Amino acid sequence: MGPSLIGKERNVKIPFAVKVMVFLLVACMGLAGCAGYRVGTLLPERYKTIGVPMFKNATNQPNIESLATNVVIEQLNVDRTLQVVNRDPDLLLECEVVGYVRTPIRYAGGARPQEYRLTITVSATLSDVREGKDLWSNRPISGNFDFPAGGDLHSSERMALPMVMEDLAHDVVEAVVEGW
Repeated sequence: MGPSLIGKERNVKIPFAVKVMVFLLVACMGLAGCAGYRVGTLLPERYKTIGVPMFKNATNQPNIESLATNVVIEQLNVDRTLQVVNRDPDLLLECEVVGYVRTPIRYAGGARPQEYRLTITVSATLSDVREGKDLWSNRPISGNFDFPAGGDLHSSERMALPMVMEDLAHDVVEAVVEGW
């Protein structure tokens, strides 16, 4: 067997030109990786305000449209990319709640569901008010949340509703400010 190099130091001299080339190569790769990255919104600068009329409700869930409208407006205010206004907006976001579905996703021993997923879906249309044209229309956007099946399923579902709405609002606002 040959001599072992373990535990012995080896001094290798790397030429300065090689060090510079490696540095430049790493720097170029780093910059190329960020070439398509952009901080902030993809929303064109001409859009500053948005109107959000009361959502419509095509489900059998009472007042779900009011809750969804309020949560989306609140999320737009938190995001601060667009100012929510009642008059003369640049953009108009119109939504209709089209789905309210509770789906069993996990079962205990036997046929009894142990966990459910609540999904709320809206059909959203975003319009440029000044140009009088839809930027996108009838876009389905959903929010969901998984919750355990408690003793009173109705109460468990009602407790999950704010989390579903928060997820929905986040996705609606993301579609408005980044969905370009």
